[in-house]
Amino acid sequence: MAKKTATELPKPSGQPHRAGDTEGFFGGRTLFLAPLPLPAGGSRVDFSQGIGELNEVWLDYGVGWPRVSGWQVLLGGYISSFILIVFGLPLGMAAMTSNEDYPFWSEFIYHFYDDLEFSLFVVGCVFILLVGYWPLAHMKRRRLIPVRLNRQRREVCFVPQSPDGRDAEAPVFVPWEAITAWVVEAQGASQYGVHRHYGMGFGHFDAERERWLSLEVMTAALPMAISNWEALRAYMDYEVDSLAEIQDPLGIRRPDDPPWEGVHTVRNARRKLHERRRNGEVGWIYVVFWYLWYLVELGPLPGYLAEGEAWLLRRRGPKALPPEMVEWSKPLPKEQWAQPSEELVRLAAEARRLRRLDPRRPVAEIFAEVYRGKGVVA
Repeated sequence: MAKKTATELPKPSGQPHRAGDTEGFFGGRTLFLAPLPLPAGGSRVDFSQGIGELNEVWLDYGVGWPRVSGWQVLLGGYISSFILIVFGLPLGMAAMTSNEDYPFWSEFIYHFYDDLEFSLFVVGCVFILLVGYWPLAHMKRRRLIPVRLNRQRREVCFVPQSPDGRDAEAPVFVPWEAITAWVVEAQGASQYGVHRHYGMGFGHFDAERERWLSLEVMTAALPMAISNWEALRAYMDYEVDSLAEIQDPLGIRRPDDPPWEGVHTVRNARRKLHERRRNGEVGWIYVVFWYLWYLVELGPLPGYLAEGEAWLLRRRGPKALPPEMVEWSKPLPKEQWAQPSEELVRLAAEARRLRRLDPRRPVAEIFAEVYRGKGVVA
């Protein structure tokens, strides 16, 4: 099963919940959006970019494509470290040791050549670590099996990993309306101040084994966490049918771009920069520093690397899916498509009506009133 982000989100207690319930914990709270996934309103955008692929039958979540930003951080960090170690340290030493008898530039040249062997050794070790990290990360990505949502069957498939993480257990198929979904807002204090964390998760509590089969992603804000879930709910309810419909409207992806990132992503970012400069959103200083970092990260190279990694994934294909999952993913005749329950249809219609009356009303209040009005007991 696809794994969550590095930052852990608090798991729900495993007790029965309904949409609109809240559960407090030290430093934050959890708001439940399902079971019986009601429309929360607002945008339906995959801000976390967790959707890897979708079609008219199923959607894969949790194993997205390689990101250009990851290569930008690696290359930019490496080149910055190279410049700092090879040139920055000699400059600092020259500033401390130069005087009338030993001019600054002669001191710089002395320290540069004196420390060059050590500097190249450190930079070379970092380079070897980076080169060794890529195959490991690539193979780890290929081993992951995404969480798959099948809207024709209205079910979700989880494939748990074995305790050692090398093998997959038997797939678990959960009815869509039985899935638990939640968003988390939490805060913690450190020596640097107060940190706020937000995230979205969904899954199923396996009472027999007392474990969660779930997937969680971090977001920058609570509305973005809700928006991530809304993108999945809208797909399952046939409200969206393509990746283009759930893209960030303020992002750099264009409607005709492929689902993976690559050189086109870098070009879109540069085009977006000049568009913002023309609109007066950023000044020329911002543009200058943007291009300085562009040079440090070796221009479009991160885009080529991300595109090459995506090509390898497409060429070799993902890890073989379990046979049960493959059969379950096949299209069904339309007369066999599963339909939402009458209860969900009624509750969803009431939620939409209340949202139209007050678009700014909190989601928890709307869901609570929906259940009060329909007399549903948790």
